[in-house]
Amino acid sequence: MAPSTTAKIPDKLTDSERKKIKNENKAKANPKLAAEKKAKNDACRERRAASGSTKAFA
Repeated sequence: MAPSTTAKIPDKLTDSERKKIKNENKAKANPKLAAEKKAKNDACRERRAASGSTKAFA
């Protein structure tokens, strides 16, 4: 008997989805720290973009 060719959709969240939810919950619990972290991360992103860095996946 040939294996099924239909793709199974996982019921569980992926690691990245879990991480996003966790970070959202942290932001709700402590909005002041979340705002400081966002400002810091945005500054890093701007510096990276200004230097011409691009994210490449293998």
